[in-house]
Amino acid sequence: MTYLVNLGAFQATWLVTVFAAAEGRLWPGASVLACSVAAQSARRLNVRLPGLGLLAGTAAIGLCSDSALWRLGWISFPEHAQIGWPVPVWMSVLWVNFATTLDESLAWAGKRPLLAAALGAVGGPLSYLSGEYVGALTVGPRAGAVLALAGLWAMAIPLLAWIAKSLRGSGHAGAPSAVKGGPS
Repeated sequence: MTYLVNLGAFQATWLVTVFAAAEGRLWPGASVLACSVAAQSARRLNVRLPGLGLLAGTAAIGLCSDSALWRLGWISFPEHAQIGWPVPVWMSVLWVNFATTLDESLAWAGKRPLLAAALGAVGGPLSYLSGEYVGALTVGPRAGAVLALAGLWAMAIPLLAWIAKSLRGSGHAGAPSAVKGGPS
């Protein structure tokens, strides 16, 4: 059940963030992320969330990666969606949102790196292309950008899942909710 709550909260936050960004608004996504984390942290839901260090670290890794993609011209942002620089702040909301899945709905990825890489290689580009479809960003030139996104995400999911698994195993997860669900 907690898996579905976590996955549903992730999807809802992604949708609100990307659709709001397409309209040039940051706060709806950030607000839904805050509500999502607060709701999932409720004792009766028992969802395991990573500590603040992993949430912030994931956002930093993601923003550096997206900045490199932007610098190489593989992603760009329309003027109305450019809230921040070099990549919009709403992208950090998406990366923190992604990090909320690392100890719950993606906890399996730390044990199955090849499957996690395959998920990243397919799901990463689809996420960016979906964002492009609603007008939040542009992906291109198409072939090079999609291959870059596939490679980035094929590395990111197993790496971040391994880091999350290592933190769970060492007892340094940092968030009370990460402890109450127990290790995976």
